[in-house]
Amino acid sequence: MAYSRDLWLPGIEITAANNGFTIGELTSTSPVIYTLITGTVAAGTYYLHDDASMTAAGYPSLYAAIGAALTAAGSAATWAWSTEAAKKSPKLPYGGLVLTSDTSYRLYFGAGEFTMDASWFGFLSAENTSQPSTTVGSTEVIISPYTVNGRWISHSLLDGVATDKQPDRYRNVKFSSPRISDATTVTWDTGTHRRMLYEYVPAAHIYPARANEYEYAHHGELGHYDANNGWLGVWESLARLDDVLLVHNACEDLQVDSHDYEVVRMREERQAERLSAVAKRMGIGGDYYEIDVDLYVVSGSYDH
Repeated sequence: MAYSRDLWLPGIEITAANNGFTIGELTSTSPVIYTLITGTVAAGTYYLHDDASMTAAGYPSLYAAIGAALTAAGSAATWAWSTEAAKKSPKLPYGGLVLTSDTSYRLYFGAGEFTMDASWFGFLSAENTSQPSTTVGSTEVIISPYTVNGRWISHSLLDGVATDKQPDRYRNVKFSSPRISDATTVTWDTGTHRRMLYEYVPAAHIYPARANEYEYAHHGELGHYDANNGWLGVWESLARLDDVLLVHNACEDLQVDSHDYEVVRMREERQAERLSAVAKRMGIGGDYYEIDVDLYVVSGSYDH
């Protein structure tokens, strides 16, 4: 089977402190008036996809929740989310986010009620200025300048392809007798573990802050300051034994269930204790790493 880039989606925790998303919707052209609308999302754990079936399975979409919240707050527009190469990090396929509407709008990052992290939408976390939409055909779009924090796309000298995805079926079993000819068994706690190995991963795709240095960002084929595609966030989620969505060999859209995917957790306690147990430096020159992580598979459709 041919591997390609993978997509990792750690959970995003929404609380009363970070649940606001503010847009300015064009309501008059003469004079030009943008009416501010803030959608408030209920507290909970969300994921950065747009897949209704995963929402039904207990892994809700933050993007879908935002669209519903804007409508509930009075927006008359239709909202759609998709992926595209980020403007300043074009070499990471589908790394950026596109927000499309049928009405001219602005993202009001600087508004007091916009409390979500701008990096979840492909901007710098510190972004605090409003961003206008651009007309494309009959639609209005904003394409993110950077990759999306909360959607880790595998990237390496090997085109982001995993070196190994070895599964291991396990079970606890007890034979009733050492005489196999008439023994019976008691079996419990069966399941699957999986090893994921990526080699020659540039440092900026492990440690987000490295992208703030031009040399590290350039070496990782990221735009300068694009600190959104770092493995650190995935590891932190795994180390808490959170459910992480792993979409195998696909990163081109915001769907999950239509691809091979798994819900995974960290398997080894030692790997949860320190990042260096998972992300190991491969050499001094160039500062490359390997990611070697053992996972417990909660559920999913990837049987390989």
